Amino acid sequence: MNHTERIIHVSRQVRGLTREHARQAVELYLESVANELAQGDLVTLPNVGRLHVVIRQNGGRIIADITAKQPQLRKPGDRVQGCWRLSDDLKTQCRRSFDSAKSGSSWLQSG
Repeated sequence: MNHTERIIHVSRQVRGLTREHARQAVELYLESVANELAQGDLVTLPNVGRLHVVIRQNGGRIIADITAKQPQLRKPGDRVQGCWRLSDDLKTQCRRSFDSAKSGSSWLQSG
């Protein structure tokens, strides 16, 4: 389901809610989630789980060939990662979907 389809779906859930109002509500909600994540807060999404953003220092050294004359060693920058903790209900739902579509599924990934 893409963004437009999701807006139409949401607008049909509540009688009298127009697509425009549904779009505004969904976009404002997602904007507030993004703002909370950017501030380092833990966000709980109902029926989905918890999400937070962490910034980690990369280790090691990188050889940078900046001037094409002499390579220089530099420290790598920070890594920004999103961390999800899925709700138990969503995990169960994903497993059921996975089990029913095991053969030829795009869900299958190595590792």
